[in-house]
Amino acid sequence: RAFLENPEAFKKEVKKEEKESELANDFFIRYLKIKRDSIKDSSWDRLECAFRVNIAPHLEGLQLLQVKSKHIKKIQDVANKNGLSFSSIKKIYEVLKPAFAYAMEKKLIPENPFEETILLKKKDVKKKTKKIEICSESQLEILLQTVNSFYNDTSSITYKYFSAVSFMIYT
Repeated sequence: RAFLENPEAFKKEVKKEEKESELANDFFIRYLKIKRDSIKDSSWDRLECAFRVNIAPHLEGLQLLQVKSKHIKKIQDVANKNGLSFSSIKKIYEVLKPAFAYAMEKKLIPENPFEETILLKKKDVKKKTKKIEICSESQLEILLQTVNSFYNDTSSITYKYFSAVSFMIYT
């Protein structure tokens, strides 16, 4: 009805709202800064990396209001296609889910696009979690011999690191 009565005013209002809407990536950066003080450094590093590497490129140029469940699904699908592990895909969700909840709480978005998104099941993830293999005694011996021969030259500046390398091997 507003469009029929004064189409130019209506268009200006829509453009004004679009301009006032924050870019999605700017919102997530701001959200992560807020989150920074409440979590451990290692957790924050993983969240920030998940955002920077796996989320930000897909939301480039989008306003927060424009992000839909299809964008979140695409982020997930690309991560799976690129061979990310289940825990890495789950970390993407650990950025998105609370961020959208925060956006809803602050009334920055009218609906939460995350609510329509389902986390991939572990069985559907292409890359399976790696099993850690421990070196055998013979492999350790070969490794130590190689390191020892490399660091045997005491005139070399790298010699001072031999003890640290040995320590890491035996740890």
